[in-house]
Amino acid sequence: MVRGVERSAVRGVERSAVRSADRGAVRTLPKVGTGQSRIGRLTLGDSVRTLPKPGIADARVSRGASRNAARTLQKPGIAGSRVGRGTVRSVTPNGGRQVLGPLHAFRRPVTLERFTRRPRLDVSRGLARPHSYFRRVHPGRPPSAPTARRELAIRHSVTHRELLRVQPGTKYHERPVRGGKRSQREVILENHVPPKTLVVTGALQGAPKGR
Repeated sequence: MVRGVERSAVRGVERSAVRSADRGAVRTLPKVGTGQSRIGRLTLGDSVRTLPKPGIADARVSRGASRNAARTLQKPGIAGSRVGRGTVRSVTPNGGRQVLGPLHAFRRPVTLERFTRRPRLDVSRGLARPHSYFRRVHPGRPPSAPTARRELAIRHSVTHRELLRVQPGTKYHERPVRGGKRSQREVILENHVPPKTLVVTGALQGAPKGR
C-alpha cells in the first residue's frame, strides 16, 4: 500500500517536471517563421534603402552625360563659323578684319584702280598676296591723295594711282568700304596679280614729296 502511494507520487512529480520543461521550451522557441520574417524584413529594408528609386540612377547618369557632352561640344555653328572666318577673312587696307563676302566672277573686261606708295615695286613684282584691294573706276578726274585716303579709309600715305584691266572670269569679292565713304565699294581679287600687269598713271595731287 505504501509502495503504491510512493510510486504514484513519483510519477506525478516526473510528469509535472516534464510538463514545466516542455512549457519552457515552447516559450523559448520563437514562433514558426517569426525569426525568418524579421531577418527577411531587415535585409529587404536594407536593400530597399540602398537601392535608388526607379529611374533616379538613370536620370543622374543621363544628366551627367548630357552635361559633359554639352561642355565638350561647342555651340552649334561656333566651330564652323571659326573655320569660315579663318578661310574667308583677310586683312583690309585699314588694318581691320572683315568678312570678304560672296565670290563673284567678272562677265566682261573691267578697269580697276588702287592707290599705293610703292608703284615701282608693285609693277615689278606684282601683288603676291592672294587678296588685293581695288575699286571700280568712275568717270571724272582721279581723286587727290587725301581724298583717296579718306574715301577708302587708307591709313598709310599714298602717292600714285595704279590701274588694272581684269578679264572675264576673274574671281573677286565686293563689299562696302569699312570706315570709308558710304557710297564706296571695294573690289577684292581672289588671286594674286602677276608682275607687269599694273599701269601707273602718275603722282596724285597732294601726295607727300620725295616719293
